[in-house]
Amino acid sequence: MGQGSSMGQGSSMGQGSSMGQGSSMGPGSSMGQGSSMGQGSSMGQGSSMGKGSSMGPGSSMGQGSSMGQGSSMGQGSSMGQGSSMGPGSSMGQGTSMGQGSSMGQGSSMGQGSSMGPRSSMGQGSSMGQGSSMGQGSSMGQGSSMGPGSSMGQGSSMGQGSSMGQGSSMGQGSSMGPGSSMGQGSSMGQGSSMGQGSSMGQGSSMGPGSSMGHGSSMGQGSSMG
Repeated sequence: MGQGSSMGQGSSMGQGSSMGQGSSMGPGSSMGQGSSMGQGSSMGQGSSMGKGSSMGPGSSMGQGSSMGQGSSMGQGSSMGQGSSMGPGSSMGQGTSMGQGSSMGQGSSMGQGSSMGPRSSMGQGSSMGQGSSMGQGSSMGQGSSMGPGSSMGQGSSMGQGSSMGQGSSMGQGSSMGPGSSMGQGSSMGQGSSMGQGSSMGQGSSMGPGSSMGHGSSMGQGSSMG
């Protein structure tokens, strides 16, 4: 335990685990074997770190949150109450997970990205630098968000779908499995893309519009 670090009532540290200077563990929290907490990091009441997991300096875990085996949190990152990270998942510097949000096994969040409350990332999915997920939004297995892209409240990405840099999905919109959005493209509220469909760079879909299975929109095109 580093200088000035503290452990709350009923908390526990596994074999070979370490706490940095000024770090703190809340009551009933636990650190798995070989896990580590960076300087000034904090674990909330009842939170848990899996075997070999790591928290960067100044990072924080909310009450009842959990980190899977081998997962990692970057400097200044934060996990909300009841949120969870799957085994081998990673949060970059300055990232945040909202209350009740979840990251699947091997998923990753780029620097400065954010997940809203009750949002979810599937296994192997990825968020680019500065991207954001709204409340209750979901990413399917192996899906990806480019840097600066955004998902509105309740929107969803199917398995293997992708969003280009700076693209955006409106509230309640959906992308089917294997669909793709080009750089700077946008989907309006409640719009939908079918399986394997694609939107070119700078294209746009208006609210409530839909693209069928395997359909495509060219660069700069628009649907009302």
